[in-house]
Amino acid sequence: MAAGDYRMGLDGKFYYGTAGTTAASEANNVDGVNLNLSSDEAEAKRRGKKWVATKVTYLRGELSWNMYDIEADPFLAAIKNAYIGKGKVALYPTDGASGEGLDGDYTITGFNRTEDNEGYIMYAVTAKPIDEQRDPIWH
Repeated sequence: MAAGDYRMGLDGKFYYGTAGTTAASEANNVDGVNLNLSSDEAEAKRRGKKWVATKVTYLRGELSWNMYDIEADPFLAAIKNAYIGKGKVALYPTDGASGEGLDGDYTITGFNRTEDNEGYIMYAVTAKPIDEQRDPIWH
């Protein structure tokens, strides 16, 4: 890729695996991946100052995506098992150009199925990083 070229989501990778380890199995039945990062803040309002002093305290993340229901798909089984069992799964969505993304263990907080007569069965999944076995890391 050359400087100024648009990057395509299609070139990204979406890895999954066992919690506690970096995800290494690639899933190719994903679409519409969103990685939302935010933070909690502490604020100080001091006399004689016109601006609020803000400091980031904790980081938050939310990963959401749509996935196609493919018969005997191990990725769908891993996500379903993590949701039903209130467990964790390692996830690592990356962009195609840099290969960067948030590698971590996640809890599945949303697992919604859509079935229409003209399309494929789809799941809308929401996951949030957790730091029990390892800290999420951006690389």
